[in-house]
Amino acid sequence: MNKLNIFQSQAKQLLKDFNAGKPFALDRIAVYIHDTSKFSLMKAQHVIAKEQGFNSWDELAKDTPEHLAVVKQMMKYPTLTSSGFLQRNLKKTYPEWKKEFDEDRAELFSTGTICGNIMSNYDIVLKIADWLRKNIEPIKTQNLRHTSYSHKHRMERMFDKTEPHHVYVSNGVFIAAAILAGFTPKPNGINCTFNMSERSWQTAYKKFKMY
Repeated sequence: MNKLNIFQSQAKQLLKDFNAGKPFALDRIAVYIHDTSKFSLMKAQHVIAKEQGFNSWDELAKDTPEHLAVVKQMMKYPTLTSSGFLQRNLKKTYPEWKKEFDEDRAELFSTGTICGNIMSNYDIVLKIADWLRKNIEPIKTQNLRHTSYSHKHRMERMFDKTEPHHVYVSNGVFIAAAILAGFTPKPNGINCTFNMSERSWQTAYKKFKMY
């Protein structure tokens, strides 16, 4: 399967919505394209690439299949950013809010280091997802004792035991990793809960000395 299929389809739909004069499409485009008099499929592709954290369509097209697979899976959760689940800020204009949102969203998949981390957010997401698969059991109900924000602190304590330097884990990075690991989020504001066994967490605490 063409690794760009879903992005190409979104670009075609955006162009179709633009030609139909749909307001939401016009708002999305205006964030990145100021002159829409000759709006084309190529420009629609540019908008889609920017919305997914890339500088251009060419950069997206050259990305690795593995990294794009993560981006595609997170597209199922369009309000998820590095900070958590963010909703529209009505105190700002759409272009102002969308620019800030896209920057925060892009941090989820960044392959460059952020906040002095020794690993990129992308690497941290993959490491956490792998750790969760190996150590935390899924349950049928949501674990209401802890939110994603407290889980992210748990992962920082785990990294303190396994990495030579402190690793900062953002709320959204933990959420993305948990989703990749197969857990189901239930958003509650910016945070969320997961169907994670608390008993598994307590076992991991003892195993990794995460006190």
